[in-house]
Amino acid sequence: MSRLRRIFVALPVFLILLGPAPASAQSAKDVAEAAALYERAQAFVRQQAWREALELMKRAEAKHKTNEQYVLAVAELSLKTRRPQDALSRYLRIYRAAPANTRALRGLADTYETFQNYRDAAVMWKRLSLLTDSDVERGEATARWTAATEQFIAHYEIAENPAGGAPNLLSPLQESVMGALSAEATLSTTSLLADSQVEAYVSDLARRLVSHAKGFPGAYRVLVLDTSVINAFATPGFIGVNRGLIEGVDSEAQLAAVLAHEIGHTVAHHVAKKMTLGLQMTQIQQNLQQDGGAVSGFMARAYGLLGSLGQLKFSRDEESQADRLAAHIVFDAGLDPRAALDNFRLFETITPSKAQWLARMMDDHPQPVERFNAISDYLALFPERESAAAADGRFEQIKKRLSQLPPAPDDPAMRR
Repeated sequence: MSRLRRIFVALPVFLILLGPAPASAQSAKDVAEAAALYERAQAFVRQQAWREALELMKRAEAKHKTNEQYVLAVAELSLKTRRPQDALSRYLRIYRAAPANTRALRGLADTYETFQNYRDAAVMWKRLSLLTDSDVERGEATARWTAATEQFIAHYEIAENPAGGAPNLLSPLQESVMGALSAEATLSTTSLLADSQVEAYVSDLARRLVSHAKGFPGAYRVLVLDTSVINAFATPGFIGVNRGLIEGVDSEAQLAAVLAHEIGHTVAHHVAKKMTLGLQMTQIQQNLQQDGGAVSGFMARAYGLLGSLGQLKFSRDEESQADRLAAHIVFDAGLDPRAALDNFRLFETITPSKAQWLARMMDDHPQPVERFNAISDYLALFPERESAAAADGRFEQIKKRLSQLPPAPDDPAMRR
């Protein structure tokens, strides 16, 4: 065997005995290379050459994934180079692992503002103002918190996007016809309250709310229904208020909160979107029925069941969105949106329990405690201010007038 051949035969044995390079040595090498890349990236940062800096910083991050400084540096450079989603994922990773990291908190606030998500931006600026030990940073965070809150109040439709979400195939005219048919169906079973003073008061309140409901039709009719049921409704072209609602609440702001919630459903086209979904499911059902066969027949019946269940009530997301939209409408109308919390306490005492499984499945409204907690957190973002409550006491006058009128036909007192 030649000397060269003996060397190649012995080499694998030597490598096996030697073993792989120690992990610590490899890690140390990566750490050193990452540090060198970081320093080179810093040179580009000083020149404001953000893209070149980002390329090097990402390489440093890949070499040393657990280095918090590198992750945050990549996040900051991603934001500067208009890659906010990359920045957001990194800031969230650091913040969840280290909630006291003020650099991550500031980065999250900046990133949310880039997305025009002023709600979450305000939350992060507030947290930073409470966390930081720096008076300068606290002052800046407080100012940014105030500014983000103002943007949140003024431009809430950016985050809510009432016209977005589920598809809506109905035209404005079709929605108006739908609203008229719904109002007609209500009036076929419930009579109007024949009192001009009550109607004038509700019309004035509705006008105040509609003037701040972006997207609600300008032409509408107010209906005051002579029923003791605590409820209200709104459709394109109609706003309905049950007498029982006025009698049941304790303030004008509470009444406004309920009306604004129903107006919110209309502004977000929730009924039209559910009708669109129903039409789509009907088309699928018809296609399956035409195909024939046992499987297609079963699927057609399943789609029919799902369609009927899905259209009975608003979904949890729809109810929550209407709550949020109502808060802005009431606030912009000069009333206190926190009155909605009093309504939840009221409704909780009159909501019947759902004992049957089918009733629970078909009850798509969020439970009072869930909606109460969600809207409580949301309302915490609204600035404190004096509400322009009616100083003339009209709400109290209207409640007194209702008490002097004959009870509603369905009032339990009429059956005694």
